[in-house]
Amino acid sequence: MRKFGTMAFLAVAAFAQSGCHANQNVVAFDVAGCGVWTESEQVRVVGIYWVQGYVSGHDFTADPNRQSVRMVTPDAVRASIGKYCAANPDKNMLHAAQNFVQEQSTK
Repeated sequence: MRKFGTMAFLAVAAFAQSGCHANQNVVAFDVAGCGVWTESEQVRVVGIYWVQGYVSGHDFTADPNRQSVRMVTPDAVRASIGKYCAANPDKNMLHAAQNFVQEQSTK
């Protein structure tokens, strides 16, 4: 029975691996340059979600007793990151997200 389980696992793993060759666009937003933000609307939409996740992670690590997550609107992210990246094209998205957190903290 154990041998069958191992063989079944390997078969499923091989099958899953065979489907992994589809075209995928993967961007590591933390190290992506600000230029990526300006390239396409699709990148900006994904980037907005990334920044929102960054903000919630920042909030929980800054205050472990926090019971809720600060909600930031997509429009606020878009405006702040767009402005930051236009002024700092040599910076990356992590810098832009950190700047956004600072801006939101002063409001």
